[in-house]
Amino acid sequence: MKNRTIGRGEESATWMGTAGNAVLFAAKIVIGVGFNSIAIISDSLNSSAASKWGGVMAVKLGMHLVARTIGRKARSTALLASATDHRNDVLVSAAVILGVGASELGYPIFDPLAAMTAGAWIIWAGFRIGRDNTFH
Repeated sequence: MKNRTIGRGEESATWMGTAGNAVLFAAKIVIGVGFNSIAIISDSLNSSAASKWGGVMAVKLGMHLVARTIGRKARSTALLASATDHRNDVLVSAAVILGVGASELGYPIFDPLAAMTAGAWIIWAGFRIGRDNTFH
């Protein structure tokens, strides 16, 4: 394969793509900080633990949807990885709630099962993110 130099138009497109990804990533951070602020505020309100968990999980799900949408449009593996992380937070939190809840109801075996399931899910997601960033 011959080495070729890139033209001015290709170089400009590369820089524009890089700048576009940087802007989208910055927007994702701003949106994420906003959602996290909402979660922090909702945690400080006098409400039950279930509503706090539900609120935080709803915010994280919203962060997943926004990051995934922007990541797909921008074809940004970093944003898609962040979206996956937000989704995993929701799924792991749900597993923890179920495990602890079942344990409190007299089924203590579900607590370590939930922990193992959450750990396996995190490892699998990390593998998939690494694979997607390496081979695509």
